[in-house]
Amino acid sequence: TLSTTGLSGLPNAKTFLLPHGGTVSAPRIEVEGPLANATAARFPGGPIEPTGNPLLSGVGPGAWTERPDVADLEYFSGLPRIVPLRAAPGYTVAAEDPDPRGMAVVGADGASGGRVVELWIDKSETMIRYLEVATNGGRTVLVPAPLADVQGENGKVYVHTILGG
Repeated sequence: TLSTTGLSGLPNAKTFLLPHGGTVSAPRIEVEGPLANATAARFPGGPIEPTGNPLLSGVGPGAWTERPDVADLEYFSGLPRIVPLRAAPGYTVAAEDPDPRGMAVVGADGASGGRVVELWIDKSETMIRYLEVATNGGRTVLVPAPLADVQGENGKVYVHTILGG
């Protein structure tokens, strides 16, 4: 565990009410999961260095944010923000933009791994967040839109961070 001594120590925990119900307390100084394998500095809030494989340690290049497994909600409606386009009446792909639905998804190896079947949009920011892809193997996966290069002129979507074959 981390020490609470130092110049001012850690503040007392504060409890926050969540919009989905429930609460969360902060700060949380306990170390959970993969972080238990990391070495911590000798003072609260100090840097943590990964031990072993840095991409699996949960800090540095392999870091992530613990988030509750609930949908982000729109502020006023309280409905989910990110939804498939089929569940968002009034939203459409702009006429001057290529619609990737039906296009083949090509990986870094030049092989097609599936086809785009749906777009997931962020209604709060009016943008495409994910491409829903039906893979050749029978699975359905979401590809983050910033990773996709939609080439409307040749009817393909290139994703250079995956392999298609």
